[in-house]
Amino acid sequence: MSSENSNIPEKNPSESHAEVIVRMFPTDANPAGNVFGGEIFKNIDMVAGIVAQRHSQSNAVTVSLDSVNF
Repeated sequence: MSSENSNIPEKNPSESHAEVIVRMFPTDANPAGNVFGGEIFKNIDMVAGIVAQRHSQSNAVTVSLDSVNF
């Protein structure tokens, strides 16, 4: 949404789209071969930060998350 106080033009969410490929290694997994949830969440947060910064053209941080189910 555009604001009178903002010089940032409106953006369609698709303009901030990001796709990231992350290679997982054995150190990212437990002995059963399942990638640790924290490792997955770290990458989710990284991509969310990329998209948020692209969209807002400003720094962004994760303040909270309602839930993550694996």
